[in-house]
Amino acid sequence: MKKICIILGTRPEIIKLAPFIKILEEKKKDFFIIFTGQHLYKNMTSIFLSFFNLNKIKYQLKFYPKKNKFFKFAYFKINEILKKEKPDIVVVQGDTYSALLGALSAQNYKNTLNNKLFICHIEAGLRSGDFSLPEEANRIIIDNLSDLLFCPTFMQKINLQQENIKKKIFVTGSTIVDSLKFVKIYKTSKVEDYYVLTLHRHELLSNQNKLIKTIKLINNIAIKFNKKIIFPCHPRTKKILQNKRFNLNNNFKICPPLDYKKFINLLYNSKLIITDSGGIQEEACILKKKIITMRNSTERPETVIVGANFLSKFKKKEMYNYINKNKLNYWKHPYGKKPSLKIYNYIEKFTNN
Repeated sequence: MKKICIILGTRPEIIKLAPFIKILEEKKKDFFIIFTGQHLYKNMTSIFLSFFNLNKIKYQLKFYPKKNKFFKFAYFKINEILKKEKPDIVVVQGDTYSALLGALSAQNYKNTLNNKLFICHIEAGLRSGDFSLPEEANRIIIDNLSDLLFCPTFMQKINLQQENIKKKIFVTGSTIVDSLKFVKIYKTSKVEDYYVLTLHRHELLSNQNKLIKTIKLINNIAIKFNKKIIFPCHPRTKKILQNKRFNLNNNFKICPPLDYKKFINLLYNSKLIITDSGGIQEEACILKKKIITMRNSTERPETVIVGANFLSKFKKKEMYNYINKNKLNYWKHPYGKKPSLKIYNYIEKFTNN
């Protein structure tokens, strides 16, 4: 395998790329990491870099608070680094702005090399059909720019085929399967009777009236089912919730963002997970925990199909009915075995010709 560049900049990317990076380290491959600094808050990333012991970040970009400045600056810097390092392979993960910048920069660099560069997209083919979410456009652009596309399930492969993307497409599973193996999961000795809540998406936080209604809805759930809500709170979310209009009551226990081990164990010992996250839908499904996704659409419909996930569409009655169901969590998760190794083997095979 040739020289590899890995581009990441957010907590989900750290979590999902860590197992793949560990394989590169074990096999003593030539690689380097560009960290874009997309997340503005250090405790959103540093504790995860430390947990996974990712200490080979060669380039750590300084960020700018405004998104447009970050985008322009990071694009310029990544291009500069690629020209200096001359990698043969660029790997990006997911649908973040860091992944988009990585793919765009790699394509720009590739144009100067007469196609002597492979762009690899881990977690390819996800689609929600909702273009009000910026991630949806990011996914499509990254998939069209990439040469090797690694899908979590066959549903994503079908998405790519229906879009007539004629690249090398592989169904590998989700690397979150491997990430969870880094965590020692324990069952608490005392009865834990709580729900876990996470809310962080821009489209919710930027609409204060919708956010207020969402908080009230979740509080009604807590009251009806007599549960505490443990809320590991994104710094941006916490800042918004300090507005007096929200008036959070004692049902909500807000805590800072947790490291990966603590967070996964919090999920594992909960009665229910309520979230607007993407990755947590996968984690909950693998951990066999029921989840309500506070959105109108999901790019992970397989979690709904197997019965792990309920897409709320913010309908109170339907959410109550889902919680009331005593369905046992016996589903089989669809995210495969040893996905990171599969991805490594495919890259090894198709970039060495």
